Amino acid sequence: MTKLYRYLCIIIITTFCVSTVFTAHAGDTTTIKKDAATLKENTTTPKENATILKEDMTAPKEDVSTLEEDAGTLSVEDGTICKDVVDHTAVEPGTSFPASVEKLYCYTKIVGAIDPTEVTHVWFYGDTECARVTLAVNSPLWRTYSSKIIQPYEIGAWNVVVLDQSENVLESFSFTIVEE
Repeated sequence: MTKLYRYLCIIIITTFCVSTVFTAHAGDTTTIKKDAATLKENTTTPKENATILKEDMTAPKEDVSTLEEDAGTLSVEDGTICKDVVDHTAVEPGTSFPASVEKLYCYTKIVGAIDPTEVTHVWFYGDTECARVTLAVNSPLWRTYSSKIIQPYEIGAWNVVVLDQSENVLESFSFTIVEE
């Protein structure tokens, strides 16, 4: 009986937390997926889940007034190449990285989607396409990223081109891998 009661409490709290997080983040469903995964990983007691919800609700809210002005014009509002992405924030952004970096991320903040759509991150080493990652954009404000493993011998100029669903270039990010 105790296990069943605990399981039901966790389901109820998880459902409440996910719906509340959705409201708190104004359409940023990447956060919802991440927070739902966090809740599933941390389902030891209902009290701990409530703590997670409290932390998530204190996150800064985006100004939605600019979203209304840009509605219908898909664009990259912010973006960079970085060493990691944590809590929708680029970690150690730059334009030059050592050959030992192992993995880099292309972080983009997309604005202006009226309906669900997609963007594509195309990774180039010199003139050679190395990766093509299609990413969902499901709201007028959407943060997303792709990553690429960088081999130590891939020294030189790199570029990530961000394309909309019609293959129009929205943005391009150049960076260099340098010998140590």
